[in-house]
Amino acid sequence: MEESTVTSVNKPSDLILELLIRYKEAIEKKEEEHPEFSITLNVAGMLITGDLISYDTYSKDFLDGAIAKAFQTVEEQDKSFKQEMEEIDKEAEEKPHNFIHLKNAKFVLPGQPPVPVEQEGTLWRGKLSSVDGFFIGKLAITKK
Repeated sequence: MEESTVTSVNKPSDLILELLIRYKEAIEKKEEEHPEFSITLNVAGMLITGDLISYDTYSKDFLDGAIAKAFQTVEEQDKSFKQEMEEIDKEAEEKPHNFIHLKNAKFVLPGQPPVPVEQEGTLWRGKLSSVDGFFIGKLAITKK
């Protein structure tokens, strides 16, 4: 008899985590000022700690960050690029929430310093189906 395995492709995501994401999305759409919501995820044996953000915030911060200059250059060369990006963004908003987004994310492996070491953290996007567990709150990371 063959043993079946569950991969992240068909592994269902955690309903409670999905609800937290939807809650954060709703709060950010309603309020200009909204509280930080820290979370720590277990993904394939690694801990990822940071602040939960909405897709809109992630998209805006991502596109306004370092990639903005690259996109601007492409957009100047190809006038249809901006329209294509807007269509992709619209499609992403219409799909179910399959991803989780964090800012100030740090990655922690046992016995290793958190990455990134010197800065506050980074933007991070991961598949919900890849999250093995989570808890509310951010790891307190101290430098040795």
